Amino acid sequence: MHRGRYEQIVLAVLFSLLVGLGCAARSGDRARFSAFPPAAVGSWGQVLTLNEGSRVLVTLTGGETIEGRLRSAGESGLTVERDHSAGATMVAKTDVAVVRTKPLRDSTLNGLLIGAGVGAGAGAGIGAGVSQRIDVKTSITVPILAAAGAGAGAIVGYLIDRSRPADTVVYRAP
Repeated sequence: MHRGRYEQIVLAVLFSLLVGLGCAARSGDRARFSAFPPAAVGSWGQVLTLNEGSRVLVTLTGGETIEGRLRSAGESGLTVERDHSAGATMVAKTDVAVVRTKPLRDSTLNGLLIGAGVGAGAGAGIGAGVSQRIDVKTSITVPILAAAGAGAGAIVGYLIDRSRPADTVVYRAP
């Protein structure tokens, strides 16, 4: 195969990747994709099923919020151990407007790195396959497609990690 044809194929692949990444980045600006269902507003019974030590954010009927770890929950209310104080706050069920669970703090860096690794591996595999099919040097196609795959994978991994919900509503007072 002619050298010019090879360059056209590589440019077409890179252009396709860049267009796809641009579309993914732009759609992330407008609406956040989420693999998780919308938060269901449940009964107080769902508060009772939370594990001790779960991170919670409790909004009171007066508008005040209490953030910390759930110490206990019962039919009459719940007890939250605040993050930066020695004591716990007991809250009556009648004073609770909303209870949310908060996920553990998670950086989007791990999604970015995992995506980059997977993308680089996929790109290197595709590069090795392409180089055998069109009879060009592997030393050219593998690094180019591995780098392109790493970039694409990093963006996809970041967007997926970023799409995780910030918190989940467990209970909302009627």
